[in-house]
Amino acid sequence: MGSQFIDREDAEDVLIEIEKSLKIKFHSNELTSVINLGELCDFIQTKIDLQNTSDCTTRQAFYKLRNVLSANLNLAPKNIHLNSELKNLLPKKNRRTIVKKIDNELGFKTKILTIHNLLFFFLLFGLIGSIITIFFHFIWGWAGFAFFAASMKIASDFGKELNVKTVRELTEKITREHYQECRKNPTTVNMSEIEKLVIDSFNHYLGENFTRKAVFG
Repeated sequence: MGSQFIDREDAEDVLIEIEKSLKIKFHSNELTSVINLGELCDFIQTKIDLQNTSDCTTRQAFYKLRNVLSANLNLAPKNIHLNSELKNLLPKKNRRTIVKKIDNELGFKTKILTIHNLLFFFLLFGLIGSIITIFFHFIWGWAGFAFFAASMKIASDFGKELNVKTVRELTEKITREHYQECRKNPTTVNMSEIEKLVIDSFNHYLGENFTRKAVFG
């Protein structure tokens, strides 16, 4: 099991993603009295003022995703399963075009495309090297930093590698990142899912295995 301590500065980035997903807003100093992840989950539930229902959001997200994939890939919905591999559904040649259409129809960005790992690490080391060079050769260091930063941006904009493998992983991703938008009726919520969403978000973004007992500090 991972560490059960969460740095509050790290938590701020995760909270921003939770705000976007659940369509809520944390006010300044509103969470200063929250001690652990369990209390945060309970507090977030009090901030959601929507009708509570028992329907499954992940299932709704899958059906929504499946319909969009079916329409854009000319496949019957019955041929798209949770275990279907995205690399087979989204041919690399026109992958960016298809993903853009999928994003438009879903109403949000799935952010499933990235650059190749080797290129990413090459550019990352270039950025780090440029930062170090700044302390010795200011002009050359900044020039290198600007070059590698621009290259990283361009590579990211044109990346075709997938950062999720299956329809199941993509379904879980969009449910976590766009919970309210994935629901068939966005004016409702399934309160029993909120705790899992919050804890899963912290585990995903911070790469840990937190429980309700994880303490903020």
